[in-house]
Amino acid sequence: MFSNIKNITMNKLIYILMSLVFIVSCSSTPCIEDSNGFSPRDNKIKIGTQESVDVVLELDKHWSSQDFESMRPLLADSVYVSFAEGEKYNTADAFIQGLSNQNEVYDWKMTWAFAIKDDNPEITAEWVNAGFEVTKIDSTGQQKKSLINDWYLVDQGKVVRFFNVKTAWE
Repeated sequence: MFSNIKNITMNKLIYILMSLVFIVSCSSTPCIEDSNGFSPRDNKIKIGTQESVDVVLELDKHWSSQDFESMRPLLADSVYVSFAEGEKYNTADAFIQGLSNQNEVYDWKMTWAFAIKDDNPEITAEWVNAGFEVTKIDSTGQQKKSLINDWYLVDQGKVVRFFNVKTAWE
């Protein structure tokens, strides 16, 4: 009789263990690598935050409506700006003044934006990459289309560095 109870108990124990192994093996999710590539410091690159992208979206909203003064809180005082055409600025004041003095007419549409960051936790800044389809109307009224790729270094809610590259697009 004890032998029979012992077999039933053993069978139940085996059944429970096998069920547990099956449940655990089915519920475990595969590990997904959240970084790739490399940085100049040999660290991997990770996806950045929506907050950094939002800074760039807000900056673009004010820029496109030519509300340059509203851009000021989004720019570090010592922001470094370098345009593909060669214009450079070393302060927020100089950058805003340069935009205010611009006579050219542009129309643009942002077509993408994403943020990346170095996986070193000591580095708080994130790079935001944004792409634009741009139409420039020159003094003769002729339209020139281009694709512009902007890079914004955002740290603590402010753009501290900006540069872009440009290519003709027809």
